[in-house]
Amino acid sequence: LPENAKKLLQHLSVLGREFKYKLIQTYLPNFVDLDNSILVLKERDILMELPAVGDRMFSFKSLLLVEVGYSSILKKNLKKFHELAAKAIENLFADRIEENCELLCHHYLLTDANEKALFYLEKAAEKLFKGYQLEGAANYYHMLMNRIKDGIEKEVLDPVVYKTKLLDIYKRYGDAAILKGDLYRAREIFTALSTLAKSLENSEYIVNALVGRAESN
Repeated sequence: LPENAKKLLQHLSVLGREFKYKLIQTYLPNFVDLDNSILVLKERDILMELPAVGDRMFSFKSLLLVEVGYSSILKKNLKKFHELAAKAIENLFADRIEENCELLCHHYLLTDANEKALFYLEKAAEKLFKGYQLEGAANYYHMLMNRIKDGIEKEVLDPVVYKTKLLDIYKRYGDAAILKGDLYRAREIFTALSTLAKSLENSEYIVNALVGRAESN
């Protein structure tokens, strides 16, 4: 592959299997000879153009090609590429953030933008919880809980702010566990909530923990 087409292959593999032309432009505004590089990738049977109304849509011909492109990215560039992709999605779909919050969460979790990762983890968990997709919501709450605890332990997150935030995360995570019938996990979560609430002398969440443990028995 010509060098430019090889670089484009790497960048596009970060976006996943399918993507719109406008997203490529937003993601790579200064990419030299973009259209010709897309054409090269199409001629080499790496990309194909999909039928679409309005904006052009492209797809890798197989998931294996996505993996080949992604695995060729230098480790030092991965975080930068994912952050560029996330910012492009935020800019292009500013009025559809909730619709894309799981995708944004995926990208930001692979960067050093910890606050953004936490923000979209919470958005994704809330979205799935409201949609009664409890397994997915519980998974996001679990990741959010662990990310906050890890950040506090590594002293990259303010413990005063984030220990208080953890109270609410534990509560919602426990509620999701009860609703999906995972009572053993719910008891564990509400026990952890009780311990944290007592250490912070937060009477509201001490009561919430007691109620949650009673409901999960």
